[in-house]
Amino acid sequence: MKILLIASRIPYPLRDGGAIATFNQFKGYALLGNSIRMLALNTRKHFADEETIERELEPFGPVETFAINTEIRWQDALMNLFSRKSYNIERFNDPGFHALLARHLESHSYDLVQFEGLFTAPYVHTVRAHSHARLVLRQHNVEYRIWQKQADAEPNPLKRAYLRLLARRMQRYETSVLQAFDGIAAITADDAAILHQHAPQVPVCAVPVGIALPEPKPEGNPYALYHIGSMEWMPNQAAVLRLQQRIWPLVAEQSPQSTLHLAGKGMSKASLPQAPPMVYNDGEVADASQWSEPFGILCVPLMAASGVRMKTLEALAEGKWVVTTSVGAAGLPLEHEKHCLIADNDAEFATAILRLQTDTMLREKLRMHGLELAAEYSIENSCRRMLQWIQTLPVPSSPQ
Repeated sequence: MKILLIASRIPYPLRDGGAIATFNQFKGYALLGNSIRMLALNTRKHFADEETIERELEPFGPVETFAINTEIRWQDALMNLFSRKSYNIERFNDPGFHALLARHLESHSYDLVQFEGLFTAPYVHTVRAHSHARLVLRQHNVEYRIWQKQADAEPNPLKRAYLRLLARRMQRYETSVLQAFDGIAAITADDAAILHQHAPQVPVCAVPVGIALPEPKPEGNPYALYHIGSMEWMPNQAAVLRLQQRIWPLVAEQSPQSTLHLAGKGMSKASLPQAPPMVYNDGEVADASQWSEPFGILCVPLMAASGVRMKTLEALAEGKWVVTTSVGAAGLPLEHEKHCLIADNDAEFATAILRLQTDTMLREKLRMHGLELAAEYSIENSCRRMLQWIQTLPVPSSPQ
């Protein structure tokens, strides 16, 4: 199959779930023998140079990029208040990339054009006008629901009102643009059900993410806790502050030998308040797997999210123990006390950590079942399921 993948950023380095999901899709399609090409926005925020792209991506297929600045500019955000458009979407909508797509599709034909995430959706009508391929949106999250949850959790009334405005505009755009695609692939069954409600006439399926399965590691130290995730994503910012300010003191009081290690893109020391004793901000790390090897318990105290937590899946594949929330567990078939421990309030979250530190049999059970679950999520399995579903979709007769 000839496939064009449209991405809202260069999916490298692999330091956050969005990059991992897109990279693994690109790689997986190539491993299955498809002819794959990527056209991607090369944002100032996630800029990748030609050498990196050639080394890390082009072994799987050609990559063409378009430079764009998607950073928030307050003057643009202010002017956007007087429109009805979603500012979060408009930052990714550039006439130059529309023109690039049109020129490219005049000389290349495809069986499938896959749009990686909602921020590529503004380009669907340009692609439709120049291609008769199946057009599929792969939704990493139901975006508007993340903004709704962020607004609900925001204590500042002015910021809460602004977040709710962004959520409403995102919802209006997201629910309307779904109709433009031939199919919608969600990452979780819950997200698929929501998307189907908004676009009942468009085929929707749930295809789990795929990961490059690492070799299981020796058991880490259960008294060494860690969190890794991009601090450019607001739910991660809130989760890290909650972990450091509200959950950690409860753990440290009962387990003074414990340590907490924080890392991720944008995890600068300036981005967090002064760390309490035994909490270490390691900033951005070159190799997340190597960095986390000595640690035992991944803490994921998310309060707002959608899709699948890639870092949780990778941690299970490495044999780590995971304590998360119901929100953090959503999208994966995680069972409390089988694959991980699930706790939603601060005291319960701290108690779950303390329990793991002292209960050897529980740790053995979680590790065994976590490894078994992660093994089901290989890149090839995920991409094969995706293509099998796509081949059931009708093929558009001609460009419209």
